[in-house]
This record gives sequence, C-alpha cells and structure tokens, in this order.
Amino acid sequence: MITGKTIFITGASGFVGRNLLEALWQQGANTIHIMARPASDVAYLQDQEGHIHRGTLHEPEFLKQSIPLNCDLVFHVAANTSIWRKQAQEQIKDNWDGTKNIVEACLSQGVKRLVHVSSIAAYDCSQGVLNEKSEQLGAVSASSYAFSKYKAEEEVRAGIAKGLDAVIVNPAHVLGPYDRGNWVRMFKMVSENKLPGIPSGKGSFADARQVAQGVLAAAQKGGVGENYILGGPNLTFLELVTHMGRLLDQKVPTSTIPDWLMTVVGFGKEFVANFTNKVPDITPQGVKHAISQATIDDTKAQQELGYTHTPIETLLQDTIDWLRQTQQIK
Repeated sequence: MITGKTIFITGASGFVGRNLLEALWQQGANTIHIMARPASDVAYLQDQEGHIHRGTLHEPEFLKQSIPLNCDLVFHVAANTSIWRKQAQEQIKDNWDGTKNIVEACLSQGVKRLVHVSSIAAYDCSQGVLNEKSEQLGAVSASSYAFSKYKAEEEVRAGIAKGLDAVIVNPAHVLGPYDRGNWVRMFKMVSENKLPGIPSGKGSFADARQVAQGVLAAAQKGGVGENYILGGPNLTFLELVTHMGRLLDQKVPTSTIPDWLMTVVGFGKEFVANFTNKVPDITPQGVKHAISQATIDDTKAQQELGYTHTPIETLLQDTIDWLRQTQQIK
C-alpha cells in the first residue's frame, strides 16, 4: 500500500512523472516530496499536498537534505531524452551522473526502496523480440541516450551491491496525456496535414498511465535488482500513423520513407542545427530508433506486476482528447 508512506520523486513535472504523481494521489499517497528544477513549472501542485524542493540532480548535498531520512520510496523518473549529438555530454551528465548522485543520496538517507525509471533504450536493440534476458547493448551504443541510460542502470546496480533495495523499469515508446515534447509532435503534424513521411520501423507503444501503474507495482512487488520492461501493442509506424489519421480525420501517407533517405534527412537537419542552434526535429540518432525493427515481449511485467496494455485506438483517442482539451490541436 502507498497510503502513509513517505515518498520522494524526481521528474514529476515531466511526462511520465506527471502521470506517476497522479497515480500516487489516486492511491492515497499524502506525504510526497517533489524535486523540481528551479525553472520547472509546478503550478499544478498548488491545490495538492506536497513538499517541493528546488534544485538539480547535480547537487549531492541538496539531494541528501531533500530526501527524508528513512524515506519509504524514491522514484527516480527525471531524464534527459535529447536526440541531438550536440547535447550528448549534457545528457550523459544528467542521466549517468545524476543517477549516481541519487543512488548515493538514497544510501546516505537509508531509503527503503528506490524505483529507477530507465528506458528500453538501455538495450539499444534494433532487431528481433526484446525482453529482460536480451543483452543490454547500450553499453557500446553510439547513441548518447542509450549509453547514458545503460550507465545509469549500472549506478543503480552498484548501489544494490552496497545494500540499497532497488528495482528498475524500462518503458518502451510512451504515449498519452501530459506529453508535451515527444510523440505529441507526430499528432500535431498529422492533425495539420504536415507529416512529411513515415519511417519504416516498428515500436511498442505504452500508455503513460499504465506505465505509471507499472512503476507503482514495481515499487510494491518488483524483485530487488530486477528489470521490468513496460511495453504496449507492437505496431509498425505505418500502422500507428494510419490509426492517427483515421481518428483525426486526416489523410496520411500510405507508404514509408526509404531508410537511406531518412538518414540523409537526419544528417542534413543536424548539420543545419549546428548553425541555427535550434534543436532539430530529426537527427541521425532519432532515425536509428525510427527504423528499428525490434518488438517487445513484456510477459514478465504482466505476470509479476500485473501490468496491462491499453488498446492502441483507445490510447490514441485519449491522447487526442487531451490535446484538444489543452488546445494544442483543433
């Protein structure tokens, strides 16, 4: 049970973090400490009980002072998800060093359990069916995101070796309400009939609300040191966009873009971004994920955590409804 437990969460103003926070409230959590960066918008917390700590993952003493002594649960959700190589060093610092600081603070404060929200990217698999027994190729990946998430998991395992009780969850592609910078861009492009093309890859599309439930289940049922992949329906991007087009009543492409052309576009946009200093919407790193042919088997999370999927049309419609309610699409 979550009721009565003292909880600390990072990344609560982000996509998955916001859904997790709502799930915690729904389960009766009433003593929540929230770490927020100085510039983060936490206005939505005004009507909720919570302790807000302003700081960053790069301040070890701040983290030790903010996490309550003998805290029951720490949810480390914050992450840098950039796909731009120019931001690689910053991303590695945020994801790797930031997690190391969280782990050390948890050990210092006698935290009873850490739930680390990693990513499927830590496996960096581009072919075949992926599950928890698959090799984590993030260790040797050229993708700074995949590499940084792998190294972050290593820090968690190092903490476990020192006596920390911790569990790791690996969400796949996440869709749903409160997404303001990830897959929501595709919804907007389809809505405005501006989608230039569809990549050839496949993906597993998880509901952010179900991911939040999976994270909570991992906190209560997950084995120490275990990974739990949290996926969703496995679809090609063509299938995904076809569903989007039908629900948004817009025409969409009926075929995919050749991989070589996607790669050329990615390099081209990244080259231009080096001069404009504006984050490109397509990069070689992003293309690599978009043309991946990997699918996910999350049987372990379903059996051990009771994790479930949302049907894709329900997930897409709920996301569209939220985008309309927040006036992000017509």
